Amino acid sequence: MSYFKKAIEDMAADSLRCIAIAFRSFEMENVPTGEELAHWSLPEDDLSLLAIIGLKVIFPLEIRLSWSCEPTNERVDR
Repeated sequence: MSYFKKAIEDMAADSLRCIAIAFRSFEMENVPTGEELAHWSLPEDDLSLLAIIGLKVIFPLEIRLSWSCEPTNERVDR
């Protein structure tokens, strides 16, 4: 497991967003339908890892140009 954790940490250090893709076999007759499906959560155990993907987020030029490295006294409320 530490191999995958290191791979994710290396990608994050390169400013990549990490996504893991996995699957799990599940019997269709055990999957709820209708209203039950809205409250059902997918099982998170017994997953098989297929891939770890690193995505580079590229912001539009207008956003990159609006960023300033100079400190300001402006306050940002969230």
